[in-house]
Amino acid sequence: MRIRVIAVLMGLVLIASACSSSDSEEATADTGSATTVASAPGDTAAPATTTTAGDDGGETAPPAGGNGTATVTLDNGESYTFSILCGLETQEVAGVEILFTAVSYDEPLGFDVTQFGDGGETLGAIDDLGTISIYDSATFDDVWGAGSLVAQLSQSEFSLDLNGSTITGSGLFFTGEDVENLELDNGVPGELVANCG
Repeated sequence: MRIRVIAVLMGLVLIASACSSSDSEEATADTGSATTVASAPGDTAAPATTTTAGDDGGETAPPAGGNGTATVTLDNGESYTFSILCGLETQEVAGVEILFTAVSYDEPLGFDVTQFGDGGETLGAIDDLGTISIYDSATFDDVWGAGSLVAQLSQSEFSLDLNGSTITGSGLFFTGEDVENLELDNGVPGELVANCG
């Protein structure tokens, strides 16, 4: 939970900086959007994923409130796409070093990916901690998540990398319930690609 609070703080910093962008950028971001739907596990209400198309049907800037898009694709056939705000430079938030992050406050599902550096006093001796989380926007309960700590517990691989303005990640994704009950044999391989515009 402490990690989620830090990610939310970082998201607020990103939102504040996004709100200071010019009106012309906002006008470009608001051109014709269409919503598509992907299914969530055991849920009839599916998360909305947003695709933006201009008047000519060609792709334009991501929806307002974002500076890029992120897609998480699971091997079970589920795929989630989010408009995101990115922080690609090293920052310190609440005493914790964050190397890079991307967040989305879409509804009904939110998203965050964060690569921590030095944990400092807040995270103790934990260094090089990375997390990818898809969560319920109303309750903040994890729907799917992957990360270096769970990878260590499940003896699986997890990677999170930044190459220019693209964040990539891969590993086993678990439902919040699986992690809570330490049922770490139920992982679903998945990949993240986040393009920060």
